Amino acid sequence: MSTLSYFPLDFPFLNQALCCSFLIKHFQKPIFQLAVQRNKINLLVYEPSQEVILQWITHACYADILKKTLREATRAQPSLQPIELYSVCDVDSGHFLILATGWDKQRWIDTILFHARLVDRQVVIEEDNFEEGLSQSLIEAVIKAEHIVTSSFPENSDRQRTHQTV
Repeated sequence: MSTLSYFPLDFPFLNQALCCSFLIKHFQKPIFQLAVQRNKINLLVYEPSQEVILQWITHACYADILKKTLREATRAQPSLQPIELYSVCDVDSGHFLILATGWDKQRWIDTILFHARLVDRQVVIEEDNFEEGLSQSLIEAVIKAEHIVTSSFPENSDRQRTHQTV
């Protein structure tokens, strides 16, 4: 009996099951990768001769996880000042931000508290000014820790350590 026969036909997260040789031959082409990403197609890669699953490819849902996590973070912040937090999520460009705007006594505040980008199936954190950071929230929301990286800053900077302390 094949390993794949254990999956019900209405398995909610699976859009396509691919033989690994087919993946190597066709799905490594940029046009196929773009189609999978834009259409949020989840893939299961299997090796038929050994009847084993080699890989789940679910990177397309990272955008949804980021949007949900950022919206929750903006709602969870206490409002001590008349400063509003807004999540700004552009799935097409792969940019996800939390902005803080409002009056702090006599001056206008307009700053980025959090900025992440989706790049090559990774979440690249450019800026994270939350006290405890949002990396742990992203991991709890099923983004793999090894897929969360900080942008390229010197090894000894605080930003470089953001995802390593998770």
